[in-house]
Amino acid sequence: MNRRVPISNRIIAFNVLFTLFLAVIALGVYTLATKEIVMEDDTPMLAAIRYFMLAAVSLVGVGIVNIVLPVWVRVFTGRGAMTLTDRGIEDTFVIFNLLAFWTTLRIRLVPWEAVDCDAITPELIKVDVSKIPGKSAGIVAKLMLRIGGFNPYIGKTDVNELMALKLIVSKSEYNERICQ
Repeated sequence: MNRRVPISNRIIAFNVLFTLFLAVIALGVYTLATKEIVMEDDTPMLAAIRYFMLAAVSLVGVGIVNIVLPVWVRVFTGRGAMTLTDRGIEDTFVIFNLLAFWTTLRIRLVPWEAVDCDAITPELIKVDVSKIPGKSAGIVAKLMLRIGGFNPYIGKTDVNELMALKLIVSKSEYNERICQ
C-alpha cells in the first residue's frame, strides 16, 4: 500500500504568498544595491546604513527561500506532502519557524508505532520520537515533532484518516503474526 498525499491548498496558498514576498524582497535588494537612496533631508543614505539594510533584507529573503523552494519542488515534482505506506508516514516535512525565519525540515519516516492521537490538540498527531529510526529526521525535526507533534494538514488528509490507516496496518500485521 503506497498512497501519496498531495500538498494542501492552504500550504500552496501560503507558499504563493511567501513567493510574492520574496519578489518584493528581491526588488528591495536590487533597489538598495543599485540606486541612490535619498533620505528625507535630501542627503544620500549612508553606506553603513545601506549595507546594514542590504544584509537584513537579504537574510530575511534567504529564510523565505528555505521554505518556498522545497515546497515548490514537492508541488512540481509530484512528491506531495507525504506518502502513506505499510511502514508509516514517509517522505514528509514539518514547517519550522522562529521569529521571521521559516524553513521546512524533511522527515524520511515516521513509523506507525510512533504515531498516536493527541488528546489535548486533536488536529495534531503525537509522535514518539524515540521510535523514529536514527537517520530519518534531523535533530531539529525531531525536536519539532517532540514539542509540536506532526500536523497532517500539510497534506490533503486529516488525523482520523491517518489513525484509521494505522489501525488497518496494525490489524494486518497482527493477523500475519497469528497465521504464521
